[in-house]
Amino acid sequence: MNARLFFLTGAAVVILAYLACMGFQKSQRAERKLLGRGEKARSAVLAVERALKADGFSPGNVDGAIDLGTRNAIREFQKANGLKVTGFVNRRTLGELDKVLSRKPFSEGKKVEKKEEKPVPLPAKRADRVKNAQEALKKAGFEPGPIDGVLGPKTVKALKAFQKANGLVPDGKLGDKTWGALSEYLTKS
Repeated sequence: MNARLFFLTGAAVVILAYLACMGFQKSQRAERKLLGRGEKARSAVLAVERALKADGFSPGNVDGAIDLGTRNAIREFQKANGLKVTGFVNRRTLGELDKVLSRKPFSEGKKVEKKEEKPVPLPAKRADRVKNAQEALKKAGFEPGPIDGVLGPKTVKALKAFQKANGLVPDGKLGDKTWGALSEYLTKS
């Protein structure tokens, strides 16, 4: 009986691994179709890496190649933005990245200039909001990193800690309830 149970458990693991692999391959094919191949893909990946970097995530070298650092940054970005965490670029992920750069979607073929190596600044309204949140977090005793208007990993970590300490859902997002709790620190000197 134990041998049968072991065999059935092993078979279930094999089936689950197969299904996971199929999902991985499906995500990979969809990403390849979305980003294209060759130079078109390189340009699209450069845009993705720049957007990730602009939003405070660390894709590693901004070189147009999807490596482990880029995959991890994509996962963190997806998690921080309430997207399905796959580590692959899909239409929803591109849509959120487009909001970071406040321009036409990458998939519409807009060329990315190669000369730009520093992070692209966030749109003024969002950058100001993030900067205010960083200042309030610092006054509240939570270390958000540099007060620079970038919703980076340190700011998200401080935001989650603040939310948890104030009985809010620790999602790292600047929603209305979080703003309500932070606003009292904006008026303090």
